Amino acid sequence: MLSLGGAYVIAARINRPLRFLVKAAGRISHGEQPPKLPEEGAEEMREVQRTFNEMSEALARLDSERTLLLAGISHDLRTPLARLRLAVEMLPDEVGESTRNGMVQDISDMDNIINQFLDFVRGVEGEPPQMVDINALIQSVADRHARAGRHVELKLSSNYKVQLRPLAIHRLIGNLIDNAFAYGKGKVAVSTRITAGYIVVSIMDNGPGIPASHMNRLLRPFERMDSARGNEGGSGLGLAIADRIAKLHKGKLELLNRPEGGLEARLSLPL
Repeated sequence: MLSLGGAYVIAARINRPLRFLVKAAGRISHGEQPPKLPEEGAEEMREVQRTFNEMSEALARLDSERTLLLAGISHDLRTPLARLRLAVEMLPDEVGESTRNGMVQDISDMDNIINQFLDFVRGVEGEPPQMVDINALIQSVADRHARAGRHVELKLSSNYKVQLRPLAIHRLIGNLIDNAFAYGKGKVAVSTRITAGYIVVSIMDNGPGIPASHMNRLLRPFERMDSARGNEGGSGLGLAIADRIAKLHKGKLELLNRPEGGLEARLSLPL
């Protein structure tokens, strides 16, 4: 009995800091900054905790420097880009309307890419979560596209409120619908359904789909869909932003080829 009691005390001393370590590693995997681990226990465990704390701080510094760099570059490009657009729009008629319109479109594409850079570095962690009817949020995104002359077919389940960061989810769904229009053939459908413990949002297009080898890679920053779906625009940040927002909500974003053709971007959010 004394041996068992001693073994239990020793195991508890080892398991407690290990549980803290596992929780902190889980928070880092979701893009969060965990609190500093207490350096306690056996000498080997204290060394592991000290190394983990140093790694966590180094990752935070790296993320901060990357954010500052991208934000600075993006901000500095906005002013000359605005001047360039104004100059193009004031070109004489001899230049030709098609040439002028093409230059304006190129500048608009560059401006959209800069906006994606800013969205990526801005983050959404500061927005407070609140109870939101996700169907109403999807309807507002579809209405915005309707005002631009693009129809989004909706197949929504019964209304259900979940705790979300509304601006972040609006950005996520907007990015996925924009991708569906950009890489599909003009037909985009959005559906919602409630499963055990999750609400699932599916954004579907009728484009060429994606090779299986590209699925996970396209959720990383700066990975583009050119070779997969034949589009040469964009910065490769839209899906990375969507994936980051999904993980922030403890959810999951998946890309799936549809049996009837096209791609499904499936967002699963815990109820």
